[in-house]
Amino acid sequence: MSTDNSNTNVDLAALLPEQIEEFHSRGFTVLRGAVDTDTLKAIRISINHVMMNPNGMLKGAKSGFFCGFSLHNHLLFPEWRQIAYNNLPSVTGAAADLLSTQDGEVVYADDILHSSSPACVGENVGNAHSDQNQAPFSIERNNNFGDNMVVAWIAVDSLDDLITMEVFENTHNAFDKNITSDFTASNTDTRPDWNQEKYCEWWADVDDHKRCISVNDTTKQDDGSYYQPHQVRLNAGDVALFQGLTFHRVIKSSNCTLETCRRVTIRYVNGENTRWRTDVAGSIWPYISERQKPGELIKNDMSVVSARKGLVSAPNPSSFSATDIIMPSRLSWVYFFSHILASKLSPKKKYAPSLISKIINQCPHRANKVRS
Repeated sequence: MSTDNSNTNVDLAALLPEQIEEFHSRGFTVLRGAVDTDTLKAIRISINHVMMNPNGMLKGAKSGFFCGFSLHNHLLFPEWRQIAYNNLPSVTGAAADLLSTQDGEVVYADDILHSSSPACVGENVGNAHSDQNQAPFSIERNNNFGDNMVVAWIAVDSLDDLITMEVFENTHNAFDKNITSDFTASNTDTRPDWNQEKYCEWWADVDDHKRCISVNDTTKQDDGSYYQPHQVRLNAGDVALFQGLTFHRVIKSSNCTLETCRRVTIRYVNGENTRWRTDVAGSIWPYISERQKPGELIKNDMSVVSARKGLVSAPNPSSFSATDIIMPSRLSWVYFFSHILASKLSPKKKYAPSLISKIINQCPHRANKVRS
């Protein structure tokens, strides 16, 4: 499974101890100047190519939440795969430090290439949310639930005054505090296990009471029941790093163009303890359904990367050459489209789960909507 893609860049921008502490105490931190100029140029070329030659998924998201989102690029775009696996050593190294992996190796879970045009601009991209609950990967805990995932948000252009990310302090461990308050320890169980139902109940309460407040909202008292936003402003090459359950949202400017608001999201997870989820239904999305093996470690089915070595291992190394496009099998697509057809033909029901909830996990208060 090993491949020789050694990364010769040994001058890595590294996290300071206080930044690692900030990540664990506040749920996020920022690494400045993590991506060098040459790599930024290559990433811009990659994003421009993707946006100028959109695939079906990108074409179908002309407006709304997924506008300007290009998914699964490390599988579909060989040139980007080389950059993502082998030319982002500071980002991969930061993820390894934050995940506390023994060998400095992390699983490259997925990525999104972003670009924004006026058609994609709204007040914000969705409500405040966390990434990890939507994912097919288990939610593990060292200090708190969700610290087995690091989300890297990379600024490819200078985003100051154009794209603002709001991260909500202390949301990364808020559910831990909530579930622990009703937990009685025993000789065998000293901490409560992850509970999807209780997490969704807690999240519904956050939404119902609008506890993730706007940065300009002065009407709510800071009594500890609300989560304060921290505005992250990034220059080209800066990276915001936050935990899997940290709530965040994005605000876009109407001045964005396809070549001024480019950014990349990469999700890394700890391969030593992260498994395919067993607490929620499996995804029907072919890029996931073909790989997922509930209860088994995901590192056996995903790519493992290292800051010093680049790509360390992959399920099928021969498929990860410089020219190969990695596509799900036809059978996986038949399975997916059969669900779409069944959804279209079945009677419409109030509170029926949306089709998107069969692709990414969603809590009932967000998924149970009238189907259109």
